Amino acid sequence: MTVRNLAIWGVVIAVLIALYTVIYPGSKTQTSNEISYSQLLQKIDQGEIKAVTLRGDTASATDGQNRNYAATTPSSQEELLRIVDENMSQQPFLSRYLTRVLKKLGWWDELTEAEKTA
Repeated sequence: MTVRNLAIWGVVIAVLIALYTVIYPGSKTQTSNEISYSQLLQKIDQGEIKAVTLRGDTASATDGQNRNYAATTPSSQEELLRIVDENMSQQPFLSRYLTRVLKKLGWWDELTEAEKTA
């Protein structure tokens, strides 16, 4: 094999590796542990969870040791929002205030519904 052939094969292999990482990006990312909704609520009550992100009907949570959890929430997330609001006092004031205002205006359901359809 000539140097030119080796260079061409090197480029082909690099392109294949790049394509693989684009197609399967989740294989290298940190996975989240699937837990039940009640287990998530229990962890929040016990103060183990430091951050919660809601996307549609999925709640992603991170604990104090940076372990990730995911739980499927019921269609009404009012209970989860109330518990998170009560137990996660380290959440920025503006975030808590904005969430409460959006709920009172009735826009919270519209925003979460729009996120579910997106």
